[in-house]
Amino acid sequence: MADISNTTSSLGWIPYYWNCAKHFGQECYRTWREELASAFLIMLVAYFISRGTDTKALADLQVALLSSAIGLGIIAFYHLLRAPFLAYTEAMIGDSSTTLPTRYGIFGIFVLAAMIVGVITGGLGLYAFGQPKTQLSIGFVAPTEKDAELFDLRQRFSELEHAPPRVVTQTAPGPKPEEKCFMENIIRPGPQTVPAAKSSIETFIYCNYERKAPLVLGIEYDKPPLSYGPIEFPEGRTPLLEMYTHEKSVVFSIQSPSILPFQPFLVTAYGQESDPPRATQMRITIINPEQ
Repeated sequence: MADISNTTSSLGWIPYYWNCAKHFGQECYRTWREELASAFLIMLVAYFISRGTDTKALADLQVALLSSAIGLGIIAFYHLLRAPFLAYTEAMIGDSSTTLPTRYGIFGIFVLAAMIVGVITGGLGLYAFGQPKTQLSIGFVAPTEKDAELFDLRQRFSELEHAPPRVVTQTAPGPKPEEKCFMENIIRPGPQTVPAAKSSIETFIYCNYERKAPLVLGIEYDKPPLSYGPIEFPEGRTPLLEMYTHEKSVVFSIQSPSILPFQPFLVTAYGQESDPPRATQMRITIINPEQ
């Protein structure tokens, strides 16, 4: 049996590889029409079958094209493995009439380059597919009329809180403004956290002067509430308090924090009916710790 090293030595490495490329190109050229035609036929049949019911038929067709390209690449790799044996057989026969045309070598180099590009592209795609993906989901809920009303009220409170100080020049001291506290009711639907509540009322309270803790806050309603929610102060201030209820009224003994001027806070009550109880009166009494 002849040794292949003797064949490559007699031909030289460059002619030998060129001969292998021609055999590789010949094999690919000889079989590509049947292989490609069968792949396209199967893809078209699958596309037309799923087009009427499957909304992702076009995406499935793209996947089929990629699969066919991978299949053709595998067949081309098989031809690449056979090319050295065919070149070795031709060298052993030594028949010059069996020498392949140059165009097969050019075609073989073209197919080999396409295979290299496909392997690199596929590797990059697999690498990108394996990277962790971060999804951001953004939801939007259309504001209701109640939300718009609450937004306007909070905006008015914010304007009062951040209003620049006014400097009044006068020759005689003016009268001291009357110290007052204000409240406003806003009707809201019953929360899911209180199953028996069919409605709720949010009472916004603010004063034009400071009320230092400890103090007592009393609120009367037009009808007995089902239950009460927590008192909410702005800027994340957590109240320290005790609550006492009696039919249509509730009393909060607040140890902290103090009520600051024009800084609103919120008291929530829940109702058993669709028409919630409304706050009708409110009083704030300061407790003197020295007495």
